Amino acid sequence: MADHKRIFAGNYCTDSDSSTSIDTAIASVKGTALQFFKNGDSQSTVDPKSCCTWVCWKQECYISTTAVGFRKNDLEVLIDSLRENDLLHYSHLLTGYIGSPSFLQKVASVVKELKSNNPKLRYVCDPVMGDDGKMYVPESLLPIYKETILPLADVITPNQYELELLSGRSITKVDDAWSAIESFHEKGCRTVIVSSSTLGGDNELIALASTKKDGKTTRAKISIPKLDAHFVGSGDLFAALMMAWLYKTDDDIQHSLENTIHSLQAVLTRTLSHALVMSKGDRPTPEQMELQLIQSKSDIESPSPSVRSTIVE
Repeated sequence: MADHKRIFAGNYCTDSDSSTSIDTAIASVKGTALQFFKNGDSQSTVDPKSCCTWVCWKQECYISTTAVGFRKNDLEVLIDSLRENDLLHYSHLLTGYIGSPSFLQKVASVVKELKSNNPKLRYVCDPVMGDDGKMYVPESLLPIYKETILPLADVITPNQYELELLSGRSITKVDDAWSAIESFHEKGCRTVIVSSSTLGGDNELIALASTKKDGKTTRAKISIPKLDAHFVGSGDLFAALMMAWLYKTDDDIQHSLENTIHSLQAVLTRTLSHALVMSKGDRPTPEQMELQLIQSKSDIESPSPSVRSTIVE
């Protein structure tokens, strides 16, 4: 098992610790990340049995619900079973949407145990809390992210609003964002990737990346053309791609950012084009707007970035 690069990825969606129905389950995070790790190095394959993923996505537009939300006790049972079978040896951990304070606290304890087993484990945290100025998780999660999760994370991928929440700062210009990012570095988070911000004007989004090693900070910025559509799962895909490319490029944030944005934009553009054709002039349905991941396989595996990032001094 020593030759295997192993990844533990998870998203969790519920408003409490009680059983909660969900509307659909997707595994884009696992699928994307596994594909990268399997293709990246013939000596670094993924053992499917050791790759445990929980993904629960709440989408109001789906009519029927057929599953139960993953609760803190469920995670404890899962971790206990993995421990008993000596399987808690991972190279990467990726977490996403978490809707329960007690579950988030349990995640923190899992991170500590995994890092104890492998001090080189890379923890990538997508702190999904809200967007467009609105939180869609309980406010009680915020102090846990700030005080417990952030110091544990090696990589964190907030959007602009989440960056504001975690830093306690208003961000109206790029310099504000860099200052907030630096505060994350001071708390021990080595790499910060702002997945999207409205700091670029009406027709584009801005993504920012910063990494600090041995006292030296490297920063990159990239402009992203806006698409007039709402996508479900794009944040998950962004975090998975960034995790994979940081691994494949040995933490080259500039190339990782460029490759991630290229693949993401290719998926979203293809998804929107497909939805518009299928909807025949009507408003696309959620099914028609499902991310075209399989159809974008080549763009994910072998991106050819047309938009370049710039290094910020």
